[in-house]
Amino acid sequence: MKRLPTLSRTALCLALFLICSLSTAWSNVTLTPTSALKSKGITSRHFNMVSISPDNRYICGYTREVKRINNQPIGTTIMYILPIMGNGAIGQVRAYNLEGISRVEQACFTPDSRAVVFTTKAGATFIRLDIASGAMTTIMEHKKGQPGFRSYPEIIINSGREMIAQGYFYDANDFAGRNAIAVLDPYKTGISAFTLANEIQKAQFSVRQQNRVFTEIFPRKDIGFMTIHCDGHCLFYRWNAQKGVKCYDRSKELLGAWGGDSRLFYSTKRPDNTYDLCLFDGRTDIKTIITSGRSTPYTYLFLSADGRTAVFNDRDPRQGLTTIYYARESEGWKIHGIKGLSKHLASGAMRISDDGTKLLLHNSDGIRVIDIIGG
Repeated sequence: MKRLPTLSRTALCLALFLICSLSTAWSNVTLTPTSALKSKGITSRHFNMVSISPDNRYICGYTREVKRINNQPIGTTIMYILPIMGNGAIGQVRAYNLEGISRVEQACFTPDSRAVVFTTKAGATFIRLDIASGAMTTIMEHKKGQPGFRSYPEIIINSGREMIAQGYFYDANDFAGRNAIAVLDPYKTGISAFTLANEIQKAQFSVRQQNRVFTEIFPRKDIGFMTIHCDGHCLFYRWNAQKGVKCYDRSKELLGAWGGDSRLFYSTKRPDNTYDLCLFDGRTDIKTIITSGRSTPYTYLFLSADGRTAVFNDRDPRQGLTTIYYARESEGWKIHGIKGLSKHLASGAMRISDDGTKLLLHNSDGIRVIDIIGG
């Protein structure tokens, strides 16, 4: 066997050293610890992480604290925008004092990531917060003698390049219309900001039964999912604006669900007391069983807005610890651990990016920004 010349061996070792250095210097999991968050202005333990922006550059969150002034409870809400740096760390935090807003009910980045829209006053008021300037614009508020739209329940989400809201229109005499999905233009104001997409009340009433627990998720303006819990079992329905309502599954218990695009990702308990993790497509009516027959359930589910990446947890409630897994359509919906992410982490709030490439975990350690890569 020929030996490499000394210079060649030196060059090879140097190349291997550089490769190893690069591979260990880069990480797909970046933790900004609680101490660093405090130095950036987030000191409240009541910080609520809302979402990651569609362009994956910002995190939105808020705090709400109640103080007594002159023996009267006064609510103060501060909204935070946390920029995600190139290395995954949290940059300089922007704080916005939402004067006069005692409670934020629902918040969502606009599809262009330039602003955050939130609701208050039981879904009657919509406000846009501009990230660059901090200016607040009232999109909709209830005014006597004027028609409007009210979010009920208070839900605003991005669906593709549109914002949609669930609720109902009302006329100048405050007579409410049927439950509906509306497309929201965040840069318009008044009733012109809302366009009727589909009425959903008929579909809801066709599924609901008196004195039964009822849940619903509408991830698109033309597709939704409803579940009723009755007599020791659950019935699962999909609503499609073109096809109508269809029952597609039956089980003993629904443990969690999340919608994205035309799909519902859900965890369920079967009559034999085993647990399944499933994905149902309301456009194609195809059900994918990701795993079945487990003795313990996966919980705390998330599905990316494009419906192509699912994240879920194997939690130990006694220890307050969790192990996070993912499954992706491009990988055949096989279950994987996430590279670089320790098992048995402290439980906390999680959010997934619209494109399914990033995951946020906020717990007692701080905020982790995670690139979802198999490990």
